Amino acid sequence: MQNQKLAFWRLLFISGTLVSGVVSDFELSNLIGLNISTFSKVVFKSNTSLAGDLPANTKVKQAESKKQIQIKQSQAKDYISSINRAQVVFHLNNAQFASSTKQLKLEIPKENNYYKFEFVSSNSKYAYTTAAAKQMNLKSYAGVIFKSKLSDTFYLAICQTNQPANKPPTIPIKIGDKVYCSADSSKLD
Repeated sequence: MQNQKLAFWRLLFISGTLVSGVVSDFELSNLIGLNISTFSKVVFKSNTSLAGDLPANTKVKQAESKKQIQIKQSQAKDYISSINRAQVVFHLNNAQFASSTKQLKLEIPKENNYYKFEFVSSNSKYAYTTAAAKQMNLKSYAGVIFKSKLSDTFYLAICQTNQPANKPPTIPIKIGDKVYCSADSSKLD
């Protein structure tokens, strides 16, 4: 084993295939065939240098730290949470939920570098907002507010995909006085 010095890489294929995780020249032959959920496609030639044999349309990018990912995801959660709270106030004053951030008087962009935010639906019973990740290493979110039929009680929830995904969770449901997220997501406290 000539090159046992580990060189760690994160590869972002411009074609859209993301290979995330730690890869070293020494471990390349051991990687192929492993069932690692964060790897979509790995193709390497044996006895070759990793950097020298990458396809021309491939970019090498240093992996983001967990802290960087958490900061990006926190911004999406904060936006959804702000919309949920503002929807409650709007409904108390207007007997319906708002259909845009403009109605809520919130300065939340329709999208940023990491997420696309969307008011999916609203009516007098509920409002549903999403934050769809634009990067494959980020989780997506859905925010929902349900209004009780009998009182001015509101049920708010934010659901987060269990795994990084560019598609937000489907609309959560309310049964009794509890809100449940879809099977591919979890409710945040």
